[in-house]
Amino acid sequence: MSSEELRQTAKMLAKALDSGDDYKQLLKAIEGAKNNSELIKQRNMEVKRCVQALAMLEEKTGKMAAMGIQESKENDEIIAKLKEEKQSRAGEIEKLNAALTSLENSIREIGLENSKLLEEKSAIQHQASDAMPKTKFSFSLYSNITRLRWDYDMDDDKLQGFVTSLHDVRPFTLNLKEHSRHFVANYLWDVIASAKSSQQ
Repeated sequence: MSSEELRQTAKMLAKALDSGDDYKQLLKAIEGAKNNSELIKQRNMEVKRCVQALAMLEEKTGKMAAMGIQESKENDEIIAKLKEEKQSRAGEIEKLNAALTSLENSIREIGLENSKLLEEKSAIQHQASDAMPKTKFSFSLYSNITRLRWDYDMDDDKLQGFVTSLHDVRPFTLNLKEHSRHFVANYLWDVIASAKSSQQ
């Protein structure tokens, strides 16, 4: 109840008492004052509840603000760590890009080298294809004249084969590590000569 309402009630009381009105009006005024007093109590209770609610809301807001500050600090720490990691990754990426550029350059150089080698191989194959018929002819001619046949399945350090004649076959095996080229050549010519002489 406002102070204005209290004044009005007090005036009504005073008026009733001054005018000598009957008792009923006085009771009415007292009843009005009681009602007004009850309303004031109710409003005071509502105000208290509002104040309590505001206090609780303020407390919650304070707690939430404190939590927000804590979360903000944690977020700042996480952001700082992420920035460090980003810088570290950027350095690694830079190194990898440099290595990639180096590898690309190496691949280009290898490609150029490969092209040159392919050209050289083609040239050698061309020369070999030109020389092959001559070589085959020479090999066939020497084999027919000397009647010398080679065993190509032997180790690299051994020379094996045979010389044929009309009447016999003369095998030979020579260890290239034990004998000189000069000795091997002379030995083979001796085997060929003895095979020829056995035909006569």
